[in-house]
Amino acid sequence: MPHLQLQCRLARNYTLEGVEKALAYLLVKAVPEVTTDFGKLPLNVALVLDVSGSMQGEKLECAKEAACLVVESLSQGDLLSVVTFNDKARVIVPKRTMDDKNAFLSRIKGIKANDGTCMFAGMEVGVREIGQTSGASVNWMLVFTDGLTEGEERCLGNARQAAESRIAVSTFGIGDDYNEELLGEISRVTLGSAYHLLSPKQIKEQFVAELRSASSIGITNAHLTFQLAKGVALEEVHRIVPSIARMDLHAVDERMYAADIGGLDKADVTCFGVKLTLPARLAGQVRVAQVILTYDVPSLDISAATEKCGAVVEYTKDRDLCGRVDREVMGYFDQLFAQDLIEQATRAAQGGDVVAATQRLVQARALTQRIGNLPMTQHLQQAIDDLEKGGAISAGAQKTIRLGSTHTVRLTGLDY
Repeated sequence: MPHLQLQCRLARNYTLEGVEKALAYLLVKAVPEVTTDFGKLPLNVALVLDVSGSMQGEKLECAKEAACLVVESLSQGDLLSVVTFNDKARVIVPKRTMDDKNAFLSRIKGIKANDGTCMFAGMEVGVREIGQTSGASVNWMLVFTDGLTEGEERCLGNARQAAESRIAVSTFGIGDDYNEELLGEISRVTLGSAYHLLSPKQIKEQFVAELRSASSIGITNAHLTFQLAKGVALEEVHRIVPSIARMDLHAVDERMYAADIGGLDKADVTCFGVKLTLPARLAGQVRVAQVILTYDVPSLDISAATEKCGAVVEYTKDRDLCGRVDREVMGYFDQLFAQDLIEQATRAAQGGDVVAATQRLVQARALTQRIGNLPMTQHLQQAIDDLEKGGAISAGAQKTIRLGSTHTVRLTGLDY
């Protein structure tokens, strides 16, 4: 019995014959087998905390409380390191097991804030602290900041190094001054998640949620390969669940592409959205793509297990058939469309095109409302109000909608 099921579902199973470059939206689900005992992999976590002068007060105190909660939440076999950064990076606690939690707690409580912001230094040290481990572990770095940093390109270089070392980096920004585009790209490259925090009190909640996500990884070294039929083009692939991230694709040959998808949840479904363009054909069924998933299950000593599924389209003259839509599949893609509209809107607003920005946000709001994402619908309305009143989106609203749109609402069939 396979330990994962791979499922492929198209938004539309029919397409009109003779139409060139018709779009096809394919949802790929990796579903863990409920009877498999995936065990628990040890965690190797680095906390990388901004302690620049602007962090003084409630933000720093809440960050320290969140870090202490992480310490309390980790198990005996887990590893943790704590790094701070202002003008330079400092290792507060080097990587060690959780044998003496009091040593972590006392050093964290002594952290103070001062000076400037140099996030790349903190990330560089965080990657080094996680380093190489013997045996399988889940490597995760949590980066928290409230301001603009020196050396953004170096931050992205650190992110690429983290990705090569299979370290997921989740980023947390608070306030109006940090660069949400930078934090989002760091998390995308490393297959982490990015968060805009509205209040310092959210730090604990989100740190623990990310720790829970890391603890749920039981499948590692996962890759998706897409084999395309002649004439089919692969436009893009996104992870949709647990959070939205555009995947980097590697061309194996002109009709085969591969993507590294990192670790997978052992207890929940992971979803990917694949956008294809189809060639014109006569009526009949065609398998337009085969999807291959390879993965490891370290707790069971399983390496390079393989599952496959295919996407079959029927070309037809019947327009009514072509109008039939899988609502769950389309609901997940609507969340991708909403995120793209929000990115278009923020670029338009930054360029002074208020009309185009408003139009895109109204379109995105219609999608989030239809999906049932009430919080995002409300945040989008606030951004629309900002544009109507002042001709610009406020910094806080922009961060909320850009990073908030990467967090997916789960859908099942008739829920959408």
